[in-house]
Amino acid sequence: MGDCGKGYKEHEDEISNATTTKEVRDLFCVSYRREENVMKVRLHTLEGEFESFHMKELETISKYFSRVQAVANQLKRNGEMLSNTRIIEKILHSLDSKFEHTIVTIEETKDLEAMTIEQLMGYLQATTKKEINMEADMDVEEAKIEEEVVAEEEEEEVSNHPIMKKADKKALTLEEKNVRYLSNAMFLL
Repeated sequence: MGDCGKGYKEHEDEISNATTTKEVRDLFCVSYRREENVMKVRLHTLEGEFESFHMKELETISKYFSRVQAVANQLKRNGEMLSNTRIIEKILHSLDSKFEHTIVTIEETKDLEAMTIEQLMGYLQATTKKEINMEADMDVEEAKIEEEVVAEEEEEEVSNHPIMKKADKKALTLEEKNVRYLSNAMFLL
């Protein structure tokens, strides 16, 4: 009999030289077992890759979903029974930590069994967009507050400067002189 490590092509000469159907059948069985073992190894490798998935820090939602879907499709092609719910749960539990509150909300308010992968991606993208807009609004508000603080500090610096203090005293002195002058002018009338 042939070597179990050989594939069909490697058994081609042996098959053409076989004299009985039993020999041909045995050679085909060996080839089939070999291919089956290769598929099992490939499947285990893909399962390991799928289970070890985690979203990269700067990765977008759509790119991460594409990576997960590519491996999920390969698993399905290799005979793995992979439900959308399992893929959704895997995605939810492997997202970046910045999505923690969103994950909890989705798990508590949505039916994961009825949800599609596209719906999940839509929820996460909408949340991301909302957070970006909120951060932009906060940045604008922080800039306004910083401008006000800087203006107040500058005003305080100017008013506490020795030259400004003298100018304020002179201004008061001039104002007092004007008031006195007007008072005296009125008294004379």
